[in-house]
Amino acid sequence: LDNHEYTSSGQKEIRRLLDYLEGLGVDSVTVALPYLMRLVKRSYPRLKARISVFAQIDTVSKARWWADNGADALTLDSLGVNREFDTLRAIRRAVPVELQLMVNNHCLARCPMAGYHMNVLGHSSQANHASGGFVIDHCFLSCTAQKLRTPVDYVRGEWIRPEDLRHYEDIGYTWFKIVERSSPTDVLVNRVRAYSGRRYDGNLLDLVQPFGYDKESKFFWSWRMLWGFSSLRFSFLNRVRHLAARRGWFQKLSGAPVRMENRRLDGFIERFLTRGCRDMDCEKCRYCHGWAEKAVTVDPVFRTECLENTEAVMEAVESGRAWRS
Repeated sequence: LDNHEYTSSGQKEIRRLLDYLEGLGVDSVTVALPYLMRLVKRSYPRLKARISVFAQIDTVSKARWWADNGADALTLDSLGVNREFDTLRAIRRAVPVELQLMVNNHCLARCPMAGYHMNVLGHSSQANHASGGFVIDHCFLSCTAQKLRTPVDYVRGEWIRPEDLRHYEDIGYTWFKIVERSSPTDVLVNRVRAYSGRRYDGNLLDLVQPFGYDKESKFFWSWRMLWGFSSLRFSFLNRVRHLAARRGWFQKLSGAPVRMENRRLDGFIERFLTRGCRDMDCEKCRYCHGWAEKAVTVDPVFRTECLENTEAVMEAVESGRAWRS
């Protein structure tokens, strides 16, 4: 919140919003900041405080701290725990509150950019922020380029397959969060059906990757978003626009240039039931590499075009040439 919560105007905004939500009959709010949780529990006792995945709860001590301080439900850090069954068991035994797992996020495994990326996204949507609501998502560009360079990163993320939910239910987890809220309705419905049915025959990326908008929205969204960066060079904006179109960020692609065949991953979870990855060297283990060769395919033309465009965009941002002088 950019420390705005510790100002008089920030206090008024927060309490005005919470008053409004309580008046509507809302029964819970999700927060990531310890201070906001305590504010809610002290001043709005009828509201339950659910803790966001952005709080990065991935150990027993973190989970217990939040629970002891009044949290009613915790969404665990999918990056840190989704394939660490010993940790999941320990957290479930340690705290009595509701625990929730995010099943279909698709970040890099234990992404080193995660904390920074969360702040970038938070400030980009913050009213009256200096960024004006627009941001160049350098983290996302870097992440998507790395996956194209090393396709094993599609496999060693933190997603949970619909078929594998039962293993988490067996150790006491019954609440599962499906993202992204910005996805088209038909995409979200497809994801809910897959997870509720505990099976998906097709491209697992249908369930876990970000999606663009319907074709009818292509012109509106692409130029509406890009014109917001008025301080950037037109040549740079045009490069971003072409990259966005090629990647399907503003509209659906006609095909699937990257595929991760879900049913070819049957059995993938078995290794993690008894052995985690937290202290492993992926390049020495190479368990996921074998599964990637079996399940992941990338169209070579798509890969080359996207990497060239992404690297050009990142070079312009990192060198400063993206901005008008």
